[in-house]
This record gives sequence, structure tokens and C-alpha cells, in this order.
Amino acid sequence: IQQGMLPKRFPPFPHRSDFDLHAFLKAAKVVGGDLFDFFLMDDNRLFFIIGDVSDKGVPASLLMAITKALFKSHFSNKNCGTLA
Repeated sequence: IQQGMLPKRFPPFPHRSDFDLHAFLKAAKVVGGDLFDFFLMDDNRLFFIIGDVSDKGVPASLLMAITKALFKSHFSNKNCGTLA
């Protein structure tokens, strides 16, 4: 489940030559919650999130999944630039 939530296409922005972005995650335990995600907010801003909840169990994994969804939902809105 954890691996299914992570970006899989690398390089993720092949049309961009001004930066490279590569990542991987190797789970430390059977139940993890570590995550990373990223997306372009606009032409000049890259959103990037990293979360580490290794060895904290299923509740922490669920919290990371919710956190990732909330951040992505909030910051993918083109009119939004800050947390309020």
C-alpha cells in the first residue's frame, strides 16, 4: 500500500531542463509510513513533501496518507500559495 502511494515516473518532468528530480524509498519495516511526493505548483514553484514515520505502526501510516492527501489537495490549487 505504501509503495502504491509514491510517485513512480522518473524523471517526472521530462519537459523541464532546469532541474532533475529522482527519489526512491526503501521500507525499514513491514508496516511503514514514510513517504515523499512532489508536483509543480506552477511554472516556478515545485512542491515537495517528505514524511518519516518508520516503526510507528499502522496509525502513523494512515496519518501520513491523510497528510499527503491534504497537502496535495491544498497546494495543487493554482490560487493557493500558503497554508492558512
